[in-house]
Amino acid sequence: MAKERFIKPLYQGTVATAAMTAYGQLVSCASRYNLSLPELLSYFIQKWPGGPARGISKPLGWIIHFGIGVIWALVFRFTFRRMKARPGLQAGLLLGAVSSLIAIESWRRLFRHHPNPPHTDVRMRMIHLTLSHMVYSLTITFLMGKRNIR
Repeated sequence: MAKERFIKPLYQGTVATAAMTAYGQLVSCASRYNLSLPELLSYFIQKWPGGPARGISKPLGWIIHFGIGVIWALVFRFTFRRMKARPGLQAGLLLGAVSSLIAIESWRRLFRHHPNPPHTDVRMRMIHLTLSHMVYSLTITFLMGKRNIR
């Protein structure tokens, strides 16, 4: 039972994060502007004073990206159980909006407090962040509804 409580969110979080990442890669290709969140995380890690070299920071950025996706899956699971709600389109959109706001504020703080932030269009990144979190949220609520989270 304990395995199941973690295995499902691990699977769901990984799949939803992969969908979010694929969306980001498609937008990056279409716009010719790198919007990859794992690569941005890697940049922040590498450029932190005393941070690891690129060879370590790049995989670390990807691990953190997917790790956060799994943590959000646990948060969604807890939210659905606590509210005794069934995953669906409305819940996915609502949780997508909430998680987007949290992510935007987290990234804003990182840009503000990092000693060497990248020179990038932060506004465009925040719009992309909102849309990619909608992809994540809709994907994970679909998976949770399909897999019966109860």
